[in-house]
Amino acid sequence: LDEKCRAFAEGIKTYVDLAEQQRAQVEALMGPLKSATALEPLEEGKTALEEHKARFDSALGGLDDLAQMERENAEAGVRENPHTPLTVALLRTQLDDHAHFLRENATFVALEIHRLRFAKQADALAAQLAAQHSAVEATSGTPEACAEALRAIAAQGEALVPEVDALAELERQGTALGVTENRHTRHTAATLRAQWEDHVVFVKEAITTQLAEGRRLLFARAAEAFAKAVKDQRAAMEALAGEPQARIVAIEELYQEGAAPAAQLEELRAIDGANRSEFGITENKHTSWTLRLLESLWTQHTRYVSHALTHLRKEVRRLEWAHQAEEYARAVEERRRAVEGCQGSLKEQADAIRALTTAAPLLTDQLAALAAADQENREQHGIADNTHTKFTLAALQAMQARLDRWVQERLTHL
Repeated sequence: LDEKCRAFAEGIKTYVDLAEQQRAQVEALMGPLKSATALEPLEEGKTALEEHKARFDSALGGLDDLAQMERENAEAGVRENPHTPLTVALLRTQLDDHAHFLRENATFVALEIHRLRFAKQADALAAQLAAQHSAVEATSGTPEACAEALRAIAAQGEALVPEVDALAELERQGTALGVTENRHTRHTAATLRAQWEDHVVFVKEAITTQLAEGRRLLFARAAEAFAKAVKDQRAAMEALAGEPQARIVAIEELYQEGAAPAAQLEELRAIDGANRSEFGITENKHTSWTLRLLESLWTQHTRYVSHALTHLRKEVRRLEWAHQAEEYARAVEERRRAVEGCQGSLKEQADAIRALTTAAPLLTDQLAALAAADQENREQHGIADNTHTKFTLAALQAMQARLDRWVQERLTHL
């Protein structure tokens, strides 16, 4: 019986020693693992813990033999074992505690591995978002080139969707394992998804900003070109010299070329309308011109052209009337001299004067034409003065009346 009791005690001691030895080894292993920040030592620790667990599980198979020995000793009359205070029941309790100890440490390592994997992926995703954000801010060049570069960055951002989703799934798995916090990263799947969504919005806004800037430049260039074309046309008109009729022809030719600025203005209206409706553009730092100012400039120019043509056409009518008035005055003077130049007997002079007076209706027609032209100039064209001649209609009518009286007096005298 003593030998059986001693054998039983040796069997108990084997398990106790195994548990104590494993505890010491595991505690030594876990010391550095609890502060590990790399996956490699944790992976190695996980393997070591699995080996300890396998060894322990393998040893548990002998407990049934030990329990059988304990029953046989009891049947042989052994009530207490002088070589060990432990029974199989007490040993099982200690071994259960040891199994729990192994599981706790294995769980800790598994969670740490999961935390580090999550942290690595989360930090990598955050770094990519930060790099893309910096790339957006560093974009330079023309608005068209910037917009193209930003579209490429937007495509890179859209390509991160699988990573964002994978990170969320990894976090869900961690939560199922019992992960509630992660000392290896400040990021969570939710914060990174929100950061990604903000980044997508940021890039889209940047693209819109560049497109709007391109539209501003488009309007500014077109506005400056339009304003220059109008001003150049105005300067060309103001520089014209020569006779009024020639200037009228030149202005009309220049104004016909103004169809191009008019088309430009229509294009500017279309650009401005699209800028406001599609991009909400209400200001433009690239030009001081607005659509309203450009329309005002064009209105002023067309008004100037109209006034200039009206003025020149009046000048043409003044010149025509003045020329006719001078011709009429010369004709009257020539008639008077012709009458004075009649020679011969009194009868011959009288006959000659009467012969000359048969041409008088021609002078009368001229005077009537001048009167009609003067009335038209006054009533339809607002012409009240004429600097191109000293004669007025009243003066010409008085001249005709004096000639008629003088001829009549001459005939009466003769």
